[in-house]
Amino acid sequence: TPVRKGTVAFVTGGAKGIGYYTAKHLARLGMHVIIAGNNDCECREAVRTIKEDTRNQK
Repeated sequence: TPVRKGTVAFVTGGAKGIGYYTAKHLARLGMHVIIAGNNDCECREAVRTIKEDTRNQK
């Protein structure tokens, strides 16, 4: 099925590595992405950079 805007994705390990790039890709597709990880600071930084990146893609 095609990805639709407004769909929610929950990415574990989304603060770095493959999880980060997966979360970033899903956000670029218009999905609402929830990132879970062990380090709160890393998760917050990942969210910040993904938001910044997806804002600048338009």
